[in-house]
Amino acid sequence: MRAFVRAILLMPFAALGCQAIAGIEDRRFEALDAAPPVSPACKEYCDNAINNCTVENELYKSVEACHNICALLPEGKFMEPGNDNTVACRNQQAKNAGKVEPGSSCPFAGPGGGGTCGSDCANYCTLYAKVCADFDPPARCMEACAVLNRSGHYSSQGDYGGDTLDCRLVHLSVATTGDKMDHCKHSGIPPTSPCVNDDTNAPSCDDYCKVITAACGVGEDGGSHAQYDSVEDCLGTCAALPPGKNSDNDGLNTVGCRHYHSYNGFLDAGLHCPHAGPTGDAVCVDKDHDDCDAVQAVTTWS
Repeated sequence: MRAFVRAILLMPFAALGCQAIAGIEDRRFEALDAAPPVSPACKEYCDNAINNCTVENELYKSVEACHNICALLPEGKFMEPGNDNTVACRNQQAKNAGKVEPGSSCPFAGPGGGGTCGSDCANYCTLYAKVCADFDPPARCMEACAVLNRSGHYSSQGDYGGDTLDCRLVHLSVATTGDKMDHCKHSGIPPTSPCVNDDTNAPSCDDYCKVITAACGVGEDGGSHAQYDSVEDCLGTCAALPPGKNSDNDGLNTVGCRHYHSYNGFLDAGLHCPHAGPTGDAVCVDKDHDDCDAVQAVTTWS
């Protein structure tokens, strides 16, 4: 009986000895790829943002997207939210949305801050660098962002498409939840679908001239990349061009094709600015014609 008891007592030590001999370490199970814990500040902010900003005022496509964007923002002081680029400021605006008209507060509670809780462009450029670190950041980001159109009322529901800063901010927040390959591209400059204008309306000369003069410069100040002497020069030339479609990108002598390449001027001005200019530089010309035909077409306005 004593021998039996002694054997029972020695069994754990024998097992430990075998484990040590076999070189097996004592390990505890740990969950892989576990999501980081959500801070109390982010939980409160996202609860208010999701519950108080809904339908046309929706700020995030999911709670996860809200938590992920929040984790990239400065927390700030919840007792002194102020009007700055912090979670505290956004949380106050999201709280306000539950007390007054949501449309007047929700846009300030979103990822960009709406100019009240931070600069939309500054936050776009900063968040893109963090969320889409494996992708090339938008070239000359602040300059490019400055010429992007705005929808007038930020909403992750209403701004899921369209060539706007708002659309890029929506897809940037979605990129934090996965599928960065697509959503980081949608968020970038130049735009990719769905953050492009559809073909319902013709390309705009105002938009084209705004982008090309920012990307390529204008007049003597623009140096060798400038395609126009002035914005008025650009608008006059554009008026004489066939509008084409917003989806045009090459082989067509249209405003749409030039607008596309004007965005690419932020990436490589030496290569793309001539494509976006009056002649089309053998890219934005009709496939069966040449630069001379494009020049003749666009000089008739004067």
